[in-house]
Amino acid sequence: DSSIYGTFSIRVVAQDVAGNNSIPLLFRNCQYSNLTNDDFLDLISQRTFKYFLDWVTKDDYLILDKSDSPDCISIAAIGFGLSALCVGEKRGWINAGEAQMRIEAILKKLYDSPQGTASTGVSGYKGFFYHFLTPDGLRKDACELSSIDTAILMMGVLTAKEYFNTNENIGSLTDNLCNRVEWDWMLDNSNNLFHMEWKP
Repeated sequence: DSSIYGTFSIRVVAQDVAGNNSIPLLFRNCQYSNLTNDDFLDLISQRTFKYFLDWVTKDDYLILDKSDSPDCISIAAIGFGLSALCVGEKRGWINAGEAQMRIEAILKKLYDSPQGTASTGVSGYKGFFYHFLTPDGLRKDACELSSIDTAILMMGVLTAKEYFNTNENIGSLTDNLCNRVEWDWMLDNSNNLFHMEWKP
């Protein structure tokens, strides 16, 4: 029932990736009482989608784990963001050219990032990625190589390939990223279950 929304005030402060706050904006007596439930859900969906546009690294569009951590990229957030770009294009919130440009930049950065057994200076190992990366795409602190977050990332990668199925660059980068993951390496053969993480 849309009548439950009533009147409220909103204070908005934006923060850029360097941690600089904007001048606060105050919206008083906001009303959603004239929105239908579907309109309200569309509004929330579009504003949520904007996170994946706005909270990214400058050149590679890697997606931040959260808006108040400008030095922390999340592999899972990238996976969700790749899917969100497809949804956003479908719903008219981003044009196809920009969505594909962002996806290609993300995939290229991930594919070109170094992999290996070192504890620093790499993004992952055996095709898996560390849960958190720095803005330059390398392992953040002592976080784990994550099977779960890599799987979420790969679902977004595959979604982008299927949605933009005529884009050969996205298709090729997707194939290269997916084929590089050695899933059987993360498998515990004693119980046929995946390990959740690995650390060097």
